[in-house]
Amino acid sequence: MTQSDAAFWMAVIGTVCWGVCFWWMKRISAEQYRLMDQLREQGRRIEQLSTIEHDLIKEVHPQVGEIREGMGEMIAVVKENSEEMIAAVKESAEGVSPAPLEGLREPPNGVHNPGNQREPSRSS
Repeated sequence: MTQSDAAFWMAVIGTVCWGVCFWWMKRISAEQYRLMDQLREQGRRIEQLSTIEHDLIKEVHPQVGEIREGMGEMIAVVKENSEEMIAAVKESAEGVSPAPLEGLREPPNGVHNPGNQREPSRSS
């Protein structure tokens, strides 16, 4: 094998390697395009779900404000009732008759508050 034959075969091998490399890069590029399409589709779905979620939050938001207002009223009633209960317990502990529990304020909107009712007395 002469030097010119070796150069020829090296050129052939280089050309084949170039072709394989070109095919390999084209394959990688096609994978990247496919992945980018999937990411775009996923982004569209996320944007659509985000819009739906935003609309739901807009619908629920006024109700949240009403719930907070109702909770404020309930907290005030519970604090008032608990203060009166503590005073009644302290008076009974000191030997003084406790204040009647019927005068306690009822919670708003007819909400049942078991701490606001007397238990029927049981005879042994």
